[in-house]
Amino acid sequence: MRADRALAARVWRRRSPAMVSAARVVGALGDPQLAYPLAAAAGVLARPQAGRAGLAGQTSMRLVAVVCAGGAVRRLCSELVRRPRPPVHARLAPAEGYSLPSKHTTLAVLAAGAVVRVAGLPASARWTVPAAAGVMVGLCRVTLGVHWPADVIAGLGFGLGWWWVGDRIISGPIRRPDCSACPAFAAPSPLPAEGEHA
Repeated sequence: MRADRALAARVWRRRSPAMVSAARVVGALGDPQLAYPLAAAAGVLARPQAGRAGLAGQTSMRLVAVVCAGGAVRRLCSELVRRPRPPVHARLAPAEGYSLPSKHTTLAVLAAGAVVRVAGLPASARWTVPAAAGVMVGLCRVTLGVHWPADVIAGLGFGLGWWWVGDRIISGPIRRPDCSACPAFAAPSPLPAEGEHA
């Protein structure tokens, strides 16, 4: 990891007030307090696009579940790897938990993917936009001294891989529930004709 640390140190030596200010603004796009609400809003907007109410609800739930599950699995990976963050003296932003893979980078990819999907952009944009969002946020997190470059690469790779799987889950066939066997939805029995005994 010598190259990783050397690259981070080189970035930190070249930081300027303008760079730090821009990094704080752009890096916030991967903050959980923004990424998860964006995914939830995308899920709500996906409902009218999916057609009938029952099918729309399933699409919406799949979209939100993919983003939330991705965040949870990333945290589990971080707990397993347990890589320490850069030294405190290099940090210019608050940070919690372990360093690899980068949380902000991962969530930026997933939230951007959710928004792009709902926006109805071309298929190629489903990958270029999330990747660009992850790269921008990841560079900002390195600039702010809260991640090593390898953390960002891992977060970007994890986010894109998770979105690749999630996009196929969201696009998969949606089945309407079969309620024919449910007593509450069964057709009523015909009334006996007059003179017949029940």
